Amino acid sequence: MRQLHERGSATRSTDGDYPGSALGERLRARRKGMGLSLKALADRVGVSASFLSQVERARPNPSFATLIMLSRALEVPAYYFLLESPDPVVRHDRRRKLTVPGSSLVYELLCPDLQGSMEVSLGRLGGGGVSSEQPLAHAAEEFILVLEGCLEIELGPRRYRLEPGDSIYHHGVAPHRYMAFGQEDVVFLSAVSLPIEVVTSPPGGVVDVK
Repeated sequence: MRQLHERGSATRSTDGDYPGSALGERLRARRKGMGLSLKALADRVGVSASFLSQVERARPNPSFATLIMLSRALEVPAYYFLLESPDPVVRHDRRRKLTVPGSSLVYELLCPDLQGSMEVSLGRLGGGGVSSEQPLAHAAEEFILVLEGCLEIELGPRRYRLEPGDSIYHHGVAPHRYMAFGQEDVVFLSAVSLPIEVVTSPPGGVVDVK
């Protein structure tokens, strides 16, 4: 498997205040719990053993794409490595943010963690912006309620335009992406049934759901 290079990768990244040591400790504990050596896990993920060793020692933070592959190899949700024991209350000024490099889309997590059966977040997409270059799919159900602006949703072969107060419920297995219609920022409430890995839709629209 080709080695992945962390530097310059255009993948979804996190901008939370989680400590790198917590991520490394979770990774090491899960790896050892499954009886995997650094090399064995690195071979599964497609990165070097030395890079994984550095991650476990809280040196570099891996890209979100690498976390997804680690989660598949270690059979846990992608956000498992970022979470600590949460406070049940999420203060407005303490929300964790998820950003998409190359896009103006930013999610603020409204739930204390992503280990339950639902992920709730406040999304903000800059005017004229697109959530991703190509439609994405995930094995979950999703609900969107538009609060401000006009949101256009590409869902499979169809497009829907939502204004403030409009909502949509759909299954994430259909490739989809969001577009801010016009120059006004769009703010929306997002609820996803399970915080599961995101996968791209290959040519022909057949989705590889993990």
